[in-house]
Amino acid sequence: MLIQAGSLLSMEGPPRSPAVVRIAGNQIAEVESAELRVKKKGEEPVLDLSRFVLLPGFVNAHSHLELTAIGPIDGKPDFVSWIRQLVKKKTLLDPEEQKKGIREGVKKFINSGVTTIGDQISFNTEWEEITGSPLRGRLFGEVLGILPEICADIYSTFKQIKEQLSATDSLFKMHISPHSVYAVHPLVLEKILENEPPPLSCHLAESLAEEDYFKRKGGELMKFIQERGIDAPHQGISGLDVLFRLNLNLSSLMIVHGNYLNSSDQALIEKNNLSLVHCPGSHAYFGHRPFPLEKYLSCGFNVALGTDSLASNLKLDFLEELRLVKKTHPSLSASTILEMATLTGAKALKMENQIGSITPGKKADMIGFKWDGKTAPEDIVLKADQVDFVMIDGKIVRYLDGEQFVRNLNS
Repeated sequence: MLIQAGSLLSMEGPPRSPAVVRIAGNQIAEVESAELRVKKKGEEPVLDLSRFVLLPGFVNAHSHLELTAIGPIDGKPDFVSWIRQLVKKKTLLDPEEQKKGIREGVKKFINSGVTTIGDQISFNTEWEEITGSPLRGRLFGEVLGILPEICADIYSTFKQIKEQLSATDSLFKMHISPHSVYAVHPLVLEKILENEPPPLSCHLAESLAEEDYFKRKGGELMKFIQERGIDAPHQGISGLDVLFRLNLNLSSLMIVHGNYLNSSDQALIEKNNLSLVHCPGSHAYFGHRPFPLEKYLSCGFNVALGTDSLASNLKLDFLEELRLVKKTHPSLSASTILEMATLTGAKALKMENQIGSITPGKKADMIGFKWDGKTAPEDIVLKADQVDFVMIDGKIVRYLDGEQFVRNLNS
């Protein structure tokens, strides 16, 4: 199939206007700066998106689809109070409600241009609803538990799920990861970091409560853990510092949130070339201190974007996340923000050889927005309320003006 785009943001080089992309199966075969080729008899179908801006599908590097049905927790409580309410609501959540929420979350992601996700799952998540969706991505099985026997049992469960998933033709792969440092016993942390392949998604430096836990050996998070009948076994001034003191290989980590990174943390990130996932909506929901995004980008950090969950975000709208980045960091260019939403996210998930740019040999995951032909293509994307075209793995899953084309293509 040939796609003619009015403007192409490939994420590798400047925009091309117009451009032609050739799709072969589920891959991008060719990209040319040329007018639409004349379709000859017997050739592949042509999709005319000459009034669209075309770019790679967005990469939502951190989500919790299993929590969609819970929705935002009222009152914007402090972090530990939020955890308490979340644990209670999650326990009461019916499996069918969870499935329905996951389907609704997938729909929201696709409608806002997300084609790849890095999704966190619990050991009892209805994960087949995610892997059976049109989306592509990583499933991060969250191991947690201060008691080592509980941790080990959850770890074992995820190994079984990983084996089950690998036997399917899903576009997802499982990566067993520590939920966080404070919620996982050091012995199990060591096993995960030594034995599991990257990337390993880990909540780190997410809140001031976490800083109190490590640096001051107190606070509400410490109290919450001690209520479970055990003294916190971690030694260090931060989550990353704990892992460093255990002499563990940090290179597999993907740091989620990083809202309260200290100078030592930042040095470890730089030394180990770690990716950082910023979740703008969740950051605003909790009212964290301003996120030093410009500083991290100037230091060369690979900063991706995520939505987190609907339990800590008012929406699951990735376009809204991009607008929030622009609002809170107005000095950043639209092209920089779009790169964070695509190629940088792909790098964070260790998928840059498959997705993140419109490049021959990569998967045909693309999105499109209607274009007036005058406005800068990058600005069109940041101002859009919805995506008008979505292709994942060479299949059109959303095309608001092309239902007849899709029917003909699939007939």
